[in-house]
Amino acid sequence: MPTFTTSDSCVLAYEDTGAHAEDGTQLPVLLLLHGWSGSRRYFSRNVPLMQPHLRVICLDLRFHGESQGTAYGMHIARLAVDVHEFITVGLKLSAPVTLLGTSMGCAVIWSLFELFGTSLARQAIFVDQALETTLTSNLASVAQGNLASCLVRPNDVPPAVLDHLAGDVLRCNPTALATLMRDHTQIDWRSLLPTITIPCLNIVGGPQNKVFPMDGALHVGRLLPHCVNVVFESCGHWLYLEQPDEFSALVTSFVRTGNVARTFLDDAQKPNAAIYVVDR
Repeated sequence: MPTFTTSDSCVLAYEDTGAHAEDGTQLPVLLLLHGWSGSRRYFSRNVPLMQPHLRVICLDLRFHGESQGTAYGMHIARLAVDVHEFITVGLKLSAPVTLLGTSMGCAVIWSLFELFGTSLARQAIFVDQALETTLTSNLASVAQGNLASCLVRPNDVPPAVLDHLAGDVLRCNPTALATLMRDHTQIDWRSLLPTITIPCLNIVGGPQNKVFPMDGALHVGRLLPHCVNVVFESCGHWLYLEQPDEFSALVTSFVRTGNVARTFLDDAQKPNAAIYVVDR
């Protein structure tokens, strides 16, 4: 497992599928950022599907997964600085990347853009983050509560994956997580979002989502000037785990072409569409 050491000597773990396709061509880079109490393993059902088409890099944020924590830095801005250093110093990429954040990972991207601008990103993808959140600090209840609240279709996710996700929560420092969540919930991003002018994709769970009201998550996309809103009708907060094939195809299409795949636009016209585009 490769690691990157930040300027304040915090070791971050990550995975990288590699820069080249089988034919030797350079692949577009997609950097995945998980949410609060998660890890890079949250994308375990997506990376194998996207790997043939993209260079997929998954980072464990500070205080999460196999990355180290520190006695300070329980702020979204600190995580954003880590990501900036990881891209510019660790990866030394010569071209802008596509950034994808789920839940709190979205806020890390917004903070990155606020602090450093959007020059490192050619596109951004935001997955099910509304502009308000709630605070929970009991990790045992979070571990089980995540499974209950973040999934509408738990039977569609292999039990081994669910066990890994619960374990990732329990390995976190509860004080660090609670402090980080407190910072996360106090930040109002509404004035920043209209200044993000790169192409964006905003993917949200449907009306059964138990974490965020669907319209609240859609409001993020409405505030972004160049954004497509896509709803996964029968999924919840962890929609990328519940429908990994469709999610991975949608993301891959957007990264490679800058557009939502024609098939998703066509499906949106069908009655009772499971995945559909919402007009701004």
